[in-house]
Amino acid sequence: SPGRIVNVASGLGRQCAPNRSTYGITKYGVEALTDCLRFEMRKWGVTVAMIEPGNFVNATGIFTPESIRREADSLWKKIPPQVQKDYTKTYFDGVINNMIFYSTK
Repeated sequence: SPGRIVNVASGLGRQCAPNRSTYGITKYGVEALTDCLRFEMRKWGVTVAMIEPGNFVNATGIFTPESIRREADSLWKKIPPQVQKDYTKTYFDGVINNMIFYSTK
C-alpha cells in the first residue's frame, strides 16, 4: 500500500451521551473526516481506517469514585455563586454521578 492513515475516534462519535456534547461533536468530526478521506485517498491507493477504543477510563481504572468526587467538590467551590444558583447543586451532582457511572468499575 502506498500509505495508510489511521484516526482514533470513539463510539461516542456515533451515539450521543448526556453532558458530553463537546466530546461528542469532536468525535463526530473525526468520524466525518475519516469517511471523507477514505473516499478521497482511494485513488492513490492510500487506505484510511478508524479505531474506536472501548471505555478506556473504565478499563484502566485511572479514575475512582473518590477521585472524581474530590475533584468535583473542588470545582463546585470555585464556581461563582450566581452560576451555582443557575445550575443548582442537584444538576451538578447528577453530572458527577453520570461521570462516575461511566468512568469507574
